[in-house]
Amino acid sequence: MQTRRLFAASYFLQKGIAKLYLEHQGRNLILRLLSDGDFIGMPLVDATKSFFPYSVAALEDCSVLAINAENFNKGLSVDNQFAKSIIEIQNYFTRVYFERFISLTQKQLHCRIADVILHLANDVHGGASFQLLLTRKDLGEFSGMSTESAIRILREFHNDRIINIEGKSIEILSTDVLKKLSNLG
Repeated sequence: MQTRRLFAASYFLQKGIAKLYLEHQGRNLILRLLSDGDFIGMPLVDATKSFFPYSVAALEDCSVLAINAENFNKGLSVDNQFAKSIIEIQNYFTRVYFERFISLTQKQLHCRIADVILHLANDVHGGASFQLLLTRKDLGEFSGMSTESAIRILREFHNDRIINIEGKSIEILSTDVLKKLSNLG
């Protein structure tokens, strides 16, 4: 897995799954998992910036389309429908990040893992059964806790028959319990 800074463009993830994260003092905070049809760098499209303040790493093979930032910004000023759709995407990203910050700062550990599992099932994989592409360390970074705590809670969810884990495969057995935990906070 190779990490590179992206320059003076907007990027569109045509196929694959990637993690968008911040690096700070040897630790990472995964902000979002990106999948087919997501823009990378959308919140910071600016032709005058030479870099993005975050990193992106592929979790599986990805196909990415680079869009020159100057051309992108020209499109915004010429095409009202295009500009409106970009504003809608920006609003979506803002809502997602606000929800992530609430989860990370206001919710207990079990509720954070429930949020992550629901996000993986609903927003990334589109189903209750999926292959976990995140490492256990990534799972901890995505939920804002230690790797050990994330593993312990996954094991508890498995033992309580909320999820079934076999190797890297996860199957949600009780979506209702995960939703209750997520809402409970």
